[in-house]
Amino acid sequence: AWLFLARRLRRGEELIDAAPRRLARWTGIDMIAILLLYMLLCTAAGRALGVEVDPKTGLPLPGGERVFIFAFALGGLLAVPLGAALLGYRWRCAPVDLGLPTRWNDLRDDVFWGAVGFAACALPVLLVHTLLVILTNRFFPYRHEVIETLASDPSSKTLLVMVFSAVIAAPLWEEFAFRLLLQGWLQRVVRQSSLEAAPLEGEDGRLNFPLLPARLSWLPIVGSAIPFASMHLGQGLAPVPLFLLGIVLGYLYRQTQRIVPCIVLHVLFNATAIATAWMALQLGEPLH
Repeated sequence: AWLFLARRLRRGEELIDAAPRRLARWTGIDMIAILLLYMLLCTAAGRALGVEVDPKTGLPLPGGERVFIFAFALGGLLAVPLGAALLGYRWRCAPVDLGLPTRWNDLRDDVFWGAVGFAACALPVLLVHTLLVILTNRFFPYRHEVIETLASDPSSKTLLVMVFSAVIAAPLWEEFAFRLLLQGWLQRVVRQSSLEAAPLEGEDGRLNFPLLPARLSWLPIVGSAIPFASMHLGQGLAPVPLFLLGIVLGYLYRQTQRIVPCIVLHVLFNATAIATAWMALQLGEPLH
C-alpha cells in the first residue's frame, strides 16, 4: 500500500483523487437530535434486554457486561438508518448526500480505498499504541471494556457479541456520526466562512463546491478526529493512536465524500484488534 501511494505522489497525483464537494444540509440541531435518538435507543435496548446498572456509576453490574455492550451496539446500529431517515425527511437528502455510492463502480472504489487506507495506516497506528502501552502503562493503564469482557469470559458467545459490537455496529455508527454528520457539517461551516469561488452545477443538477485551500481543508478533519479519539478517554493513552486513525478516516472522507471507505477501513482495523486479542487469549498472553 505504501509503494502504491508513493507511486501516485511521484506522478504528481494526490494520495486519493478528490471528489466534488457537496455541502451538508443538516444543522447542529439535527446532530443533537440524532445523538439524543442514539442515547434513547441504547437505553431502550438495555431495558429490553434486562441490563442492570449501578445507579452511582452507570456501569453494568458484574456479569452483565456482555449484554450491556450488546445493547449499546444495537442502539448504534438502529440509530444509523433512523438518523438517515430523519435527514432524508427534513432535508430531502439523496443517497449521495448521505455519503453513499450510487453506482457499482463507486462501491468497488470505496472498498478498494478503504482496504488501501487500512493497509497503509494499521501498522503505524498499532505501533504507536504498542509503544505507548510499553512506555506508559504503569502510569496510564490501558483498559477497554470489550477487551476486558472478552478476557473475563472468553466464550464463543462473548466473542460473537464483541465482533457484532466492534466490527459491525461501531464502524457503522461512528462513521455515520463523526465523518458524515460532524465532519460534513464542519465542511459546510468552514466553506461558508471562506471566500472561495462560486459552486458549479454537477451532472445531477446539484451544486458542487471547489476544494478548500490547504490551510482550511484540514480543519474539519481535525475537528472530527478529536471527539472521535476523546470517546476513548479513560482507556490509558488510547486516544493518541485513535486520533491518528481519525485523521486517516477524515482524509478518506474528505477526498471521496463517501463514508463507505471509512467504514471498510474501520471494520478491518477493529477486526484486526479483536482477532489479535482473541489469539492472545488462546496463547495465554496478557491483553493490552
